[in-house]
Amino acid sequence: MNWLKMAFHRWNDFGGRSDRREFSAYLLFFVPFAVIFVWLTGISTDRPGYVPELYEALAMLALVALFFALLVPAWAVTIRRLHDVNLPRALILFVGVLFLPLAFLSGTKGENNYGDEPGEPSDYLGKY
Repeated sequence: MNWLKMAFHRWNDFGGRSDRREFSAYLLFFVPFAVIFVWLTGISTDRPGYVPELYEALAMLALVALFFALLVPAWAVTIRRLHDVNLPRALILFVGVLFLPLAFLSGTKGENNYGDEPGEPSDYLGKY
């Protein structure tokens, strides 16, 4: 759970590195949410001529806002994971959703072009 907290704590940090535990924790959180988001947004729009009520439209707007709020930390943790395996951040534009192998690749030992090896969550979040 601390790895997921660290991913959210560093939501706007596009530099440095994230190891596979932090990336995997966020991936296990974000992917089911994205699937549910796609499913829920398709529910009300599959009927022809359907005009959603105001509360349904507001709920949909809130769901879309939440999805995009979770998307920025996803980009940040993915870019940091690319840095951990010593790859440039521009690769995020070309690979798209094929980032699952990043959860299994071992990061560069020691320092690389993007900084020192990532530490434990307590290094970023403080001691518990």
